[in-house]
Amino acid sequence: INVFPPVAKDFNLTVRSNKWVSGGVVSSIQATDGDVNGSDSLLYSITSSNIDLDADGDSPFSLSSTGELTIQDIDDLIHKAGQTVRLNILISDGKGMSASVVGKIAIDNKFSLQATPLEGNPSWTDSWLGKTFSSGSSWIFHPFHGWLNVSPDSSEGYWFWDSGMKIWWWTKSDIYPYFYRANDGWNYWKFNGNSRMYYNYQTLSWIPLSP
Repeated sequence: INVFPPVAKDFNLTVRSNKWVSGGVVSSIQATDGDVNGSDSLLYSITSSNIDLDADGDSPFSLSSTGELTIQDIDDLIHKAGQTVRLNILISDGKGMSASVVGKIAIDNKFSLQATPLEGNPSWTDSWLGKTFSSGSSWIFHPFHGWLNVSPDSSEGYWFWDSGMKIWWWTKSDIYPYFYRANDGWNYWKFNGNSRMYYNYQTLSWIPLSP
């Protein structure tokens, strides 16, 4: 007699650079079944938000027969960087009973995902910009630049909304600390103690900024 449906809880998690690899395990869904001392063989399937965007045969996520959720195709998932993916997961006992679970998966921003995670603290990464902290969204914190909102472009560069200067500036790995200030041309960053300044090539002068 099959009386009880499977039981599992909704979950929330953040995918950071330490998990950002095909095959990276992001969660293990814990489900139980009250029938026959829980010995029913449960079946797991993802029913939404797992679309193979590049048509290479691999979906963004994979879910094993034991409920292990892994990243299968980072090329599909990179388009969701800085956003939250809502996965609907169906758990069935194969005998007509099932349960639905919702997983809210925050994908870190592209800049942080492609940086090197610091051991013991995946919220911090190291890259050509230096050490930065990610909130798990499009915002990062830099010890000198402060809070920056990250917006990648199509040339592997990044626009940064600088919350201190209230402007957008652009740079990339092979030209930083040179940067392009929106509507104001090229500049050059220099750090002095706990503060920063930049050289303005239009006015040929150094501009100091408050820490």
